[in-house]
Amino acid sequence: MATGTTYTTPSISSTTTYYTDATASGCTTGSRTAVTATINTAPVVSSYTSSSPASCEGVISLQGLLANTQYSLSYNLNGSPVSIGNVTTTPGGQLIIGSLASGNYNNIQVSLNGCQSVAVPSSGVITIN
Repeated sequence: MATGTTYTTPSISSTTTYYTDATASGCTTGSRTAVTATINTAPVVSSYTSSSPASCEGVISLQGLLANTQYSLSYNLNGSPVSIGNVTTTPGGQLIIGSLASGNYNNIQVSLNGCQSVAVPSSGVITIN
């Protein structure tokens, strides 16, 4: 139970619903209002692959993501940040970054619900020739 205009939840690890009502001059509102504290988890890229065919542009594939889900994608190309915007994973949870120009790619991250994945590769670069 708490009073005031703000409430700090205890430590929570899953989405939790709290209820609020108002009291003025000893009278309490007739109904409570549900307030949901939503816990979003960061996307996890379980693995990645790359290919650099001699006759066409390169591809980097990120695996382990949610199926058929739209993520925001960003990466560095030759040290310069590139923001792709929204991309959708395959039914198998793979995000395919295609039509890549030759260069060194790193700091590849996806975001979902305001939470960002750990960058891949964890060190070094992925070279597309």
